[in-house]
Formats: sequence, structure tokens, C-alpha cells
Amino acid sequence: RELARESELSERTMIDWCNLLREICSEELLESRHKLGGYGSVIAVDETHLAKRKGPVPPLWLMCGVDTVTKEAFIQIVPPEEGRTARVLEKITTDNIADGSTIWTDKFPSYNGIENLGRNYTHETGNHSIEFVTSSGVCTQAVESLWCDIKRKFKRMNGVARHFIPGYLDEFMWRRQYPRTEQFPRILRAIRNSPSYNVNQE
Repeated sequence: RELARESELSERTMIDWCNLLREICSEELLESRHKLGGYGSVIAVDETHLAKRKGPVPPLWLMCGVDTVTKEAFIQIVPPEEGRTARVLEKITTDNIADGSTIWTDKFPSYNGIENLGRNYTHETGNHSIEFVTSSGVCTQAVESLWCDIKRKFKRMNGVARHFIPGYLDEFMWRRQYPRTEQFPRILRAIRNSPSYNVNQE
């Protein structure tokens, strides 16, 4: 509403523009997607629920990994119909984390088989209900900080329909990659280069 008022455009028009920009963010993230880490890198991993169960609708969980040095990150929605099973979390792990990485998690049982995935992962765990940082240095603070930022964003929005959540998460991750001063020219270039909108065609 504030954008519509400042631009003197209708609220419906501004919603359409915002949705378009989120689609552009999603496209660019998909094109630049790569696995985090590799040999010598440490990736902290954790999950959190973003939406509570509502009647027959299951809770919505997110899984995230953060490189403890570069701070690069991934966020992926856990399929609600399957939940946080070992099979699901292991697939998300192998889809997003490069072979040879060291992976830090809590002691959630679904992570127990990480070292048996044939990816040369080193798996180290900590029980954060007992200690914040283990004696070997295992800590998921970087992930928890990211969770706080994401939940703060959704709280300011006073709720979001579930089918819009992937787009908002992509927008969040896109913005996280670039300083604010670079975001406007970057999104203009992304629109120009997007094959979905044919901006360069006469």
C-alpha cells in the first residue's frame, strides 16, 4: 500500500510488479546456484519451522546451511508431505553441499547417516541444549542468525499465504547476496537479461 501510494499506481499494479521482481530473483538464484563448501570447508546446518500446523495442513519446515567462513548459504523447504526424515534431509544435503565438506549439525537423528552417503563428508555434532559451542568448536550460530532474519521478515509482513513463501524466500536470499546500493541496478540488469520477459526483443 505504501509503494502504491508513493508511486501513484494502483495497489493491484504494485502487487503484480513485486511478484514479477520476485520471479526475477528466483530465476537469477536458480541460474547461479552452486553447492556450498568442499574439502576444507565447514557448513553449519539446521532446520526450523516457518509455519505451524493448521488442522490437517502439516507444519512447514526449512533446512538451511551456512558456510562458516564465506557466509554463503542455502535455504530449502522440506516437503511437508514427507517431513524431516533421514531420506529427505540427506537429499537436501547432497543437493546443496559439495563433496568433502565438514558438516556441523545438532543431534537430530535424521542426520546420523551423513558420513555414509559416499560424499566424503565429515559429520560433527553438538547438543545445544547442553552447550552453545562444543569443545571441538561445533556451533550452528550462523544458521540460527539467518533463521532470526527470515522470521523477522515474515513477522513484519503479518503472515503470508503458503504458496507465496518460496518467492519471498528467494527474494530474501537474493537481497542477502548484494549490498543495498547494488540491488537496484542489479535487478534492472536481471530484468533485461531474463528470457522470460523478452525485454531485449523489438
